[in-house]
Amino acid sequence: MNNKIIYKIVRNIFFFTIPAIILLIFISSVHLNGLSRAMYVDMVYGKAFKPFVTRTLTPSMIRIISSATPIKVKSALTEFVNHDNFISVFLSDNVLTKRIIEKKIKHFYPGQPAQFSYKQNLFVIILKYLKWEPEFILEYLFGLLLMYFALVGFAFSQKYLISLIFTSNKIFIDSIVIISLLLLPALNKYSLFVYDFPTLFLFTLCLVLMIKQRWKEYLIIFSLATLNKETTVLLIGVYYFYYLYQLKQQDRIFKRVLIAQVIIYVGLRLLLYVVYLNNPGSSIEFHLIDHNLILFTNLLHSADVALVIFSLVVFLFLLFYKWSEKPVFIKCSLQVPLFLFILTLFFGFIDEWRDYYESIPVIILFFLHSIGKIFNFQVSVK
Repeated sequence: MNNKIIYKIVRNIFFFTIPAIILLIFISSVHLNGLSRAMYVDMVYGKAFKPFVTRTLTPSMIRIISSATPIKVKSALTEFVNHDNFISVFLSDNVLTKRIIEKKIKHFYPGQPAQFSYKQNLFVIILKYLKWEPEFILEYLFGLLLMYFALVGFAFSQKYLISLIFTSNKIFIDSIVIISLLLLPALNKYSLFVYDFPTLFLFTLCLVLMIKQRWKEYLIIFSLATLNKETTVLLIGVYYFYYLYQLKQQDRIFKRVLIAQVIIYVGLRLLLYVVYLNNPGSSIEFHLIDHNLILFTNLLHSADVALVIFSLVVFLFLLFYKWSEKPVFIKCSLQVPLFLFILTLFFGFIDEWRDYYESIPVIILFFLHSIGKIFNFQVSVK
């Protein structure tokens, strides 16, 4: 077996195992039911508040897969996870384990009698911690699978996106992708939604297809991404400025793809608006006054202000270092983090980092180029 094959195997192991670890960190820290207006089961069955319920692709896929699953399979799964043998696979009857479990039982179920079976109810305790409803365990498992494969898809899409724009050492490129994955848990805050990681994957894949000019595939993925989250409107801006610059004139293909994107976006968002018209909540939430201004005011009077300013300076330096040498595509893509910041300032929580997921593939491109130039990693533009 030659070194190239060994390298690919090792890289793929990282690309497939790190997302699983990241997913476990996310669901055990910020949870999938962190917001009462967008509870997981309500999202899956279209009962959540607007605007969350309109981000329907991933929840709808979970609902469809779950409804297509035979009742026998659902019943067998429920029986399996509630059986003593399920717990025995993972735990032994040692005193320390029993004391830990009994302590958790007293925390979640303070009124339970002494004969309360710690083995039989450990799974219930885990679900209680995760804030999952036991009767919907199948929906949660399908959601985890979709989120996992979205993270894996993001890793490979990001690697391919980099290779379309830059020529560099493959170890350097793969390391950047792996580090990007490892840094995702640092964005943990407030809550995790089932559509977050698919948004990251689909947005990155759209950028890949846009560069490749594979317009049929692009419009299909663009449609799916629009059903998943409304921020795909930013892709239209990237497309417009990049290809307007590249083509120097608005040729027929340019106009057709541009018009197709606008029609798809407006049509699908209007459709979702009508479908979920009677759901509670508002299509737009305004948070400039009630959260963001308060956050900025508190930050100015906190001890962390110096650290925040320093981090911002480093971020901007890596973003704009060697600006004249940066590829046209990523220059045109700078509008993604810029407009996301503006939108989040008015309509989101400015410190809810998951709101900037669509910026991640773009920021990685900027940082890779800057870091490569600073440390002489021989990063060249194709």
